[in-house]
Amino acid sequence: MEQLPGRLGVRIEGLSTYQLLANEQGLHRRLTDRGSSLLAPVRVLREGDAEDDGDQGEIVRQYHEGRRQFVKDPRTGTRTANVKAVLNEGKLDMFLLASARAAATRGRHS
Repeated sequence: MEQLPGRLGVRIEGLSTYQLLANEQGLHRRLTDRGSSLLAPVRVLREGDAEDDGDQGEIVRQYHEGRRQFVKDPRTGTRTANVKAVLNEGKLDMFLLASARAAATRGRHS
């Protein structure tokens, strides 16, 4: 893990890693129980790519921590009530799979 001033970087390697994680690029919004909203831009880069602080993109995932707790991907509609599993344990499989399925469907209809 690479720590930059005001940023957190994670290096992940493996076959097809970029293709799997590319759809995670965008804004992740955390909605707290006090009603405040925190935005975290996520970038997915290949080795040697220059980091771009341009367009932040769309909301990729929303983390609701109020009375009704859930995590939702507004692009695919995928949702889970287990916020702690997503935030604390990194349980992202259902979101990654739904995003990959949606991308494959868009590819077939293009």
